[in-house]
Amino acid sequence: VEMSPLGTSVTKVTAVDADDPTLHGHADVVYEVTDGKNYFRIDNSGTIYTAVHDLDREQNASYTIRVKAKDGKGLHTEELGTATVIIKLIDINDNFPAFKQKNFTFEVLENVSLTGEVGRLKVEDIDEPQNRDTKYSFRQGNYQDTFKIVPNRYTNEGVIQPTKLLDFEKIPEYRFVVEATDANINYAYSTRKGLENLAKVIIKVIDVDEPPIFTQSSYIFTVQEEGATKISIGCV
Repeated sequence: VEMSPLGTSVTKVTAVDADDPTLHGHADVVYEVTDGKNYFRIDNSGTIYTAVHDLDREQNASYTIRVKAKDGKGLHTEELGTATVIIKLIDINDNFPAFKQKNFTFEVLENVSLTGEVGRLKVEDIDEPQNRDTKYSFRQGNYQDTFKIVPNRYTNEGVIQPTKLLDFEKIPEYRFVVEATDANINYAYSTRKGLENLAKVIIKVIDVDEPPIFTQSSYIFTVQEEGATKISIGCV
């Protein structure tokens, strides 16, 4: 696992000495890491362990090391052989989501449905997909009752949707600030990068030509019989 403590056991290798193991020391094997010893060590049991505490999968996802085995008690310290070991780091949730841009501008028709989509906020999270759990929230602006941000579990995007009908004649434009966070991040190994998890959003409402409608469903007027012609009776 990435960021494991110094001395964490990773795996074990075994080399066999053909000498008689019943004779003390004759079948002892000594191991040595020849390539990759800056990151890993090996003891005389063949156990490979970490030599540093900050192996970062996002910097290097795997390491290929070479291990040499020697006859521990032989007269000529005969080399028994070498082996190549590939070590792959397992990802943890240790990176904050960061917006790919600082400003988002969307245009939407005023007659968009409540299940419609206004726009998508895109973030970058360099953790593996199973360790991305971005949540979006409003930080500034008074329109939390007008929009909601729904995380897309597959793309990690924030999908903006209206929560009530829009009206260009009343509010033609909305401005607010959103924040992207990850509640499941491992804070012991993460670092914030300034304000990269904040972004400004502008939503421009596009006017839709609407048919005229009556202000009330029925109208009642009175008029004198045999009155003058072409007089005003009422307004609708």
